[in-house]
Amino acid sequence: MIEEGEGKRPISWSDMAVLVRYNKFGEPIRRAFAREGIPFISVGMDTLFDAPEGEAARLLFYFMANRVSRNDALQAWRAANLGLLKTCSMTP
Repeated sequence: MIEEGEGKRPISWSDMAVLVRYNKFGEPIRRAFAREGIPFISVGMDTLFDAPEGEAARLLFYFMANRVSRNDALQAWRAANLGLLKTCSMTP
């Protein structure tokens, strides 16, 4: 539990961070998180579109330009595992 304000709340995924000096060293961690279903976001500029969330963003723009299908864009967002599709109305 985390003390917050006047009370306590459970620890959530957004309370945690894993920092690595170089993006390439984070790949084993990203694979483990994905395998275990742990939500994560990778931030790094050297391989932005190699990360699932970067690819999802790229395909969203391609979808808006009619260059990829709606299904392809949705699959990319599901693969990024950001939890967005659970709360939005874009799911088929």
